[in-house]
Amino acid sequence: MWRNKESGESEKNKPFVLRFKAPLKGETIVHDKVQGNVSFLNENFDDFVILRSDSTPTYMLSVVVDDHDMNVSHIIRGDDHLTNAAKQKQIYESLNWKVPVFSHISLIHGSDGAKLSKRHGALGIDSYKKEGYLPEAMKNYLLRLGWSHGDKEIFSQEEMIKLFSLKNIGKSSSRLDIEKLKNINNHYIKNTYEKDLLVIIKKSEKTLSKVQEKSILKILPEIKKSSKTIVDIIASLSFIIKERPIKLNEDSKKILTLEAKKNIEKIKKMLQTLDTWDTSNIEQLLKDFSISEELKFKDIALPLRAILTGTLSSPSIYNILDCLGKDEVIKRINDIL
Repeated sequence: MWRNKESGESEKNKPFVLRFKAPLKGETIVHDKVQGNVSFLNENFDDFVILRSDSTPTYMLSVVVDDHDMNVSHIIRGDDHLTNAAKQKQIYESLNWKVPVFSHISLIHGSDGAKLSKRHGALGIDSYKKEGYLPEAMKNYLLRLGWSHGDKEIFSQEEMIKLFSLKNIGKSSSRLDIEKLKNINNHYIKNTYEKDLLVIIKKSEKTLSKVQEKSILKILPEIKKSSKTIVDIIASLSFIIKERPIKLNEDSKKILTLEAKKNIEKIKKMLQTLDTWDTSNIEQLLKDFSISEELKFKDIALPLRAILTGTLSSPSIYNILDCLGKDEVIKRINDIL
């Protein structure tokens, strides 16, 4: 180690830095578990600073001493630190300390191959939670981002622990694919019990009544099939969560013609006489009505959907009626008619 000198200037009372005297010849080889043996020519290294002029150590020295003191045996990090590994190995060897096992993993890029940034969806983990991604899906996706085990895509936590190994990490950069993440999230949503999903939903919608919870549990088996995030689920459940009277969007208002309202009035009277309230009886009632009135099914289903949900896009009309229950359905129809 030697003191920094600047030619042509007096050194008296001048702050100095401490540098590591790097070897001038030969090469430094980093034995990397992912990248293989990576060679660096020593002549390309400068005498890098290890102690600043204010006597504080630099990262290069601090990280070596810190890892040594904590008995760190394996270092796994991004491949942007590969050059640092060569410099750190020189420090380890100069101190006669055991060099840890290095594994440098390729960085994650955006879908366009460019360096990952916020525009690609590179957010903090809290943001993904707010957007409705399940922890199990995030772990699964991150595991497969640069690592593989044949063609297998979905792993339980037990399988992750059992199967993961450094040797199956790829050398090339992986790409963040939000659509793939959504598909994996959809898999976990579909395989999550409705009661567990309700617990997650209640954390977002804190004012749910017991009646609403019951309605949600009835409709969730259908809704979760196509939902890619918890946010999607909550959006699909909005017709249950909304307060009465339900506000109709513009398309719903247009579909509720005078003729459509007359038909809904007739359907309401038939629904009031229904003794057993379930999807099969509701389906039969609506189909019988459309046949008897010589109407296309959509001519009664769309106006009914508009009144009950405020939109023309929602789950099956039979499931909507079933999950809301007879009393709520009649009240919503009366609100509009």
